[in-house]
Amino acid sequence: MTSPFYSKVLVFGEPEVGKSWLCQSMKTKKPVNPSECEPQSSFDPFSCEYKKGDFLINLNIWCTSGLENDESKLQTYCSQTDIGLLCFSMVDYKSLEQAVKKWYPVFQKHCPHAELFLVGCKKDNCDKANEIQSEEIKNATKKIVAKLCYTSAINYSGIEEILNEAFSKLFPLNSLSIAKL
Repeated sequence: MTSPFYSKVLVFGEPEVGKSWLCQSMKTKKPVNPSECEPQSSFDPFSCEYKKGDFLINLNIWCTSGLENDESKLQTYCSQTDIGLLCFSMVDYKSLEQAVKKWYPVFQKHCPHAELFLVGCKKDNCDKANEIQSEEIKNATKKIVAKLCYTSAINYSGIEEILNEAFSKLFPLNSLSIAKL
């Protein structure tokens, strides 16, 4: 195995869209149990490792939970970001609207060269009655020129797909999927 690659991931978006649980699931590499995981008002940065083919990738993950209204701390969090995960709740249209109008400009200002993913969280809560319409999501994705991914931290679905896509863009390795360490 070669020396590890390092990458900083910024997880950001409106309060209560699923950022903390997404981070917890990325950290543990397994589904989040809601009875054991409280949403957090702040999240200390943490590192975790993933393997892609023969390569080890060390992710330094920063979550903006609790910092939604603190521009100076957000600037610090944005510094040297490689991958941005702009989160919205699949069952809250306002969070998608804010992702485009509020969070995307902040990200562009402080992380203009980072890869951006629009991440629909809480996919497990969706049913046809309350799910944001896919056309609205596609339009938002086009406006901010981001790759679209859907996740459920409770089911641990979509998370490895985001990372695979991000790693493929950042590190021109081979096309093997990531494996949990």
